[in-house]
Amino acid sequence: MGYSYELVLEEETVTHAAEMTSSLTHPPLPPVSVKPGEKTLKNLLATALLPMGNALYVYGGGWNWQDNGSSAQASSIGVSPYWSTFFYAQNATYSYKEPNGEQGTVYYPVLGVNEYYFAGLDCSGYLGWVLYNTVENESGKEGFVTSSTKFAKNLEQKGLGSVSNYCTELLPGDIVSMKGHVWLCIGRCDDGSVVIAHSTPSSSREGFAGGGVQLSALGSDKSCEAYQLADHYMKKYFPVWYDRYGVILCNPSKYTDLRLQNTGRFSFDISENGVLSDEEGISAMSAQEILSLLFEE
Repeated sequence: MGYSYELVLEEETVTHAAEMTSSLTHPPLPPVSVKPGEKTLKNLLATALLPMGNALYVYGGGWNWQDNGSSAQASSIGVSPYWSTFFYAQNATYSYKEPNGEQGTVYYPVLGVNEYYFAGLDCSGYLGWVLYNTVENESGKEGFVTSSTKFAKNLEQKGLGSVSNYCTELLPGDIVSMKGHVWLCIGRCDDGSVVIAHSTPSSSREGFAGGGVQLSALGSDKSCEAYQLADHYMKKYFPVWYDRYGVILCNPSKYTDLRLQNTGRFSFDISENGVLSDEEGISAMSAQEILSLLFEE
């Protein structure tokens, strides 16, 4: 489960167990300022950038080993070194599932056991971690990881904001639950395209379903502003990741299809006495302005 122990056995009995000091690769973090527990829209979006370039897609990543709630990593403050250690142990041939039905190591729960939960993040594991690090300032409390399709409505039930069933005029910080996936809106561009943050098993440059936490674009083609922004920032600040994975262009109609039951668009309450404050006026900024502010450019 990601931990190593030295065992002393006498015949078939373990008489001593000691956790071994493992050499973990600590993540090189992007130049963004975050403060755990600071309930601001800026802090939410900045926190969402921290695991990028360090966390591969693992189905069940961020869930506990029983696959029914948050893992210790998703309910902890800071980026887990287990994610970056796993990322740097892989290459562009990593796949969260074996291709063509071949037998081998698969990075998703099998027979009710989520064996590689600690190694990376799936979509709800990622956003569960982002929310935890935005509203909490110490580790070990109840987490936010839940079904991606129901993720938005679960946040509404927790009293953090409201859910609607339309995606026109998306706002920074909106969380959208579609069928089988959940993603975060970073911001809209002047041409109507949208920069998003999510964890998804996008193809590597060698054609393997690896992917993970990344900026992507909702737009009609790669000439849209959102794609150009996502490509620029992933290339500039996450070069090792970018060498393996190109930025993906997501279909707007698919990513905003909320017809399935329990899907929805969640919006935080950013009113005067709301859950998140917005002193910087980020809700009125374009995606380009927001990314420039977050990366302190």
